[in-house]
Amino acid sequence: MHRCLLTQHTHICNNTLVTCDRELVDSFLRALQEFDRGWLAVRRAKAGAMTLDAGKGKFWDQAEVDTKLDVDLAERVHADIVVSIRVDGRRTEFVGEVLPYLSPGYVPQVKERVRRLAATAHATGAVLEPPQLLVIVGYTSQATREELRNHDISYFDSAGSLYLRGDNFVVESLGKDFPPRFRRQDGGSLRLDSPKVSRIVRAVLAGFSGGVRNMASAIGVDPSYVSRILRSLTTAGFVKRKYGGSIMDVTYTLDGETRGELLDVWTSSPRPFWRKRELYRLPEPEPDTLERKLEALCRETGLRYALSLWGAANRYAEVTTVPAVAMYCDEPWRLPLNTLGAKSVGEKENFWLLTPRDVGVFQFAQERNGMATVHPVQLYYDLMHAPHRGKATAEMFREIVLGY
Repeated sequence: MHRCLLTQHTHICNNTLVTCDRELVDSFLRALQEFDRGWLAVRRAKAGAMTLDAGKGKFWDQAEVDTKLDVDLAERVHADIVVSIRVDGRRTEFVGEVLPYLSPGYVPQVKERVRRLAATAHATGAVLEPPQLLVIVGYTSQATREELRNHDISYFDSAGSLYLRGDNFVVESLGKDFPPRFRRQDGGSLRLDSPKVSRIVRAVLAGFSGGVRNMASAIGVDPSYVSRILRSLTTAGFVKRKYGGSIMDVTYTLDGETRGELLDVWTSSPRPFWRKRELYRLPEPEPDTLERKLEALCRETGLRYALSLWGAANRYAEVTTVPAVAMYCDEPWRLPLNTLGAKSVGEKENFWLLTPRDVGVFQFAQERNGMATVHPVQLYYDLMHAPHRGKATAEMFREIVLGY
């Protein structure tokens, strides 16, 4: 019988950017308890090579919780969590940290910090065996998880992704896609795809830097709300805060290491930014000509518009052959499409008329060849939620235009 002894202790860190979240630790323990997939036992073959064999039974069924370790152990070694697991008579001890967020660029830094904690724990006798490294993280991307593996660090994140490599066992599980939300600086959860929050995230990704009041004025959101969200983004590790000559002189800038991570979290929302889409077939076959006719119609009617999706992407770089045109319009019901011979259809359309669920989609719009188009970060978001090879086009667009 495989016998597993597991002990965990946590303490609250003073560093606000490295907070110990008891909910994350509890989720980690539940993930082990509910782990129902095949696990691997690491054994040494006669020739000396290490082999991975399927372990028998459910991992947790072979386990017992043991609390023999001192209550203040983690605190004495300045670690956030200490875990001891015994399988087949061999014990693996893990020493680690609990983090709200981790990007690939910071993995080496975290590894060195946790490695020092592990060395201290072993040198002082707090743990009997040379410990393995472990991080429990609120949010990680696939790139971060791969980087953790490359540095031989076991991990668990709040999406349920688990990789625990012991001396003689491997437990591994891929969690669900991480939802576009995280814990607010003042408590509760924060949805990045909500309209007001998206205006702030969009501004940050678009490169807006400066004070809170300037951003609030630019995006039409109350300064106090902007300040709260930016503090939450700072706590989560996405942006950096810099103080000037006074307490009111505070500026925020996007952390270059986390630019792509923030974009990934924001666009992972299942909700597109159009509240309604209407499909039409117009007699004009050329996308560029159709876009210019629609632009003229919006100008004559006095309506605000911005191109998006496939045609807009091609105005930045030739990345798709999809002939459909898509356009946000702030009052689409006022657009006299009948003057262009438009017919409402359910398929084989060449025009998407989009009603935005928030006017923030028009923020930071750019002129491309005389046509207003949504900002590249908004365009990437839209493509990630579109059919007709939308995601493939989004990735090409990201590589060529965004570059991160």
